[in-house]
Amino acid sequence: DGITFIQGYGMTETAAPCVVNFEHANQVGSVGRPGPGITIRIADDGEVLVKGPNVFIGYYDKPDLTSDVIDEYGWLHSGDLGEIDDEGFLSITGRKKDIIITAGGKNISPAPLESIISKCPLVSHAVVVGDGKPFVSALIEVEPDMVRSWLKSQGMDENLSMSAV
Repeated sequence: DGITFIQGYGMTETAAPCVVNFEHANQVGSVGRPGPGITIRIADDGEVLVKGPNVFIGYYDKPDLTSDVIDEYGWLHSGDLGEIDDEGFLSITGRKKDIIITAGGKNISPAPLESIISKCPLVSHAVVVGDGKPFVSALIEVEPDMVRSWLKSQGMDENLSMSAV
């Protein structure tokens, strides 16, 4: 029948996957639900937090680094952004360090926006920017053959200079 692929999520600091999909209980697009004894939650800023017996006690001889990732309540701050749905499945949506902070102080994760923009067949790559700006913008690389085809379908000259598109 083929090979079944099932996603999971973990990091060195959790000693193994702490969230996993199972063949009998999985959701496409998610990394699964927490394993036994493991709790996950999403912080106000969208960061995935993990707590459980699998979470390490700290970095050897580096208390400052340890306190950066484990808070006073024992939650491991993963650095990943995520969402938990109504059934308890976790989806990873980006990295906290990739967050754009606009001039108005709004935090925006570029990954979901880049993903949506890149679904357009005319776009080959998209990068969302805007740190310190009042708005975000997308830098877009178009797919030349698709643009020519689209121009032709619109009754326009398919040889129109790409710089004019």
